[in-house]
Amino acid sequence: MECLYGIASSVSRDLVCGALNQLRYPCCFKNFIKKLEEEERNLIITRDSVQKFVTHVKKQARKPNAIVNKWLEDAINDVHNVNQFLEKARTQKHCCFGHCPNWIWRYHVGKKLANKTMHLEKVIEEGRKYVPFDRIATLPSNTLDMLLEKCMYFESRQSAHEKLLDAVKNNDVSMNLLLEQIVYAHERLLIFKRHEESFKFRVILLFTAFIS
Repeated sequence: MECLYGIASSVSRDLVCGALNQLRYPCCFKNFIKKLEEEERNLIITRDSVQKFVTHVKKQARKPNAIVNKWLEDAINDVHNVNQFLEKARTQKHCCFGHCPNWIWRYHVGKKLANKTMHLEKVIEEGRKYVPFDRIATLPSNTLDMLLEKCMYFESRQSAHEKLLDAVKNNDVSMNLLLEQIVYAHERLLIFKRHEESFKFRVILLFTAFIS
């Protein structure tokens, strides 16, 4: 008897949980719309980043990966389809002469909203893998002015300084290339400082020897 009671209790609990899980589609309908709108914006951002990377690869006379191109095509289609579906979902249907929401319609559309949201999350996660660290750098607008006006100028670093300025002016520069130029300029500065310190040290030794 206790065994049957336990089975009945477990079944009823599962039924209640299942019913509550299904009720969230019509009851939280607007939240599902907002969530899908948010994921659509995230997908557009990811799509644009991948598109910039593909354009950058083509400018370097390289052929983009076929998988990346396929993802980009699917992402463009997903954005279009989701946009159309959201327009349909925002046009909410009513019953009882417009006084009550159409709960059956909300249930079916709400379930589709949830499924599309999960689909976009997977697409975005995959797309972010195709945007490497050396994607096109977007620098602050005042970067060039800061380098021209606020950086100390030494003739020994003229070549590195000019390369760095050319890299900043180039909108297609990759982050890795820019970092290489900065590191090179920094190394040249360290070498200059070491020579300066070595010269000062020799002067001190000569002065000490002279006065003694």
